Amino acid sequence: MTSSVLDILVVDDDPIVLGLVELRLSMSHRVTASGDAWQQIASAEQAKVDLIVSDIQMPGCSGLDAYKMLRTSERSRSVPVIFMTGMDLGRARKLFPEDPLVRFVHKPIDFVLLRALIKELTGADGPI
Repeated sequence: MTSSVLDILVVDDDPIVLGLVELRLSMSHRVTASGDAWQQIASAEQAKVDLIVSDIQMPGCSGLDAYKMLRTSERSRSVPVIFMTGMDLGRARKLFPEDPLVRFVHKPIDFVLLRALIKELTGADGPI
């Protein structure tokens, strides 16, 4: 079990969800919060990011659009992503290409599951 501190980018257009996830993850990790997918792309390209936790459905640029753009970049193509969504998880998975670095969690967020997904994707474990 690795308790390393990750640099996590959290993205959601709902300020309540964003704040809650940021608060919980910041108990063990360095967290940057972003309210939209355009900021997500800019942040992932400019800063060291070990993991992205992102909403799928956002106005303007969706999490899916951001994911596709980030996967074309050398800097961010290997960054694991956990998508948070209120939609049916089966439907959400069908929107994305097969990617071993992508996981999904349903809203409202199950933080025990989120912690397990973080550990699965990064090896890092710590309270959230």
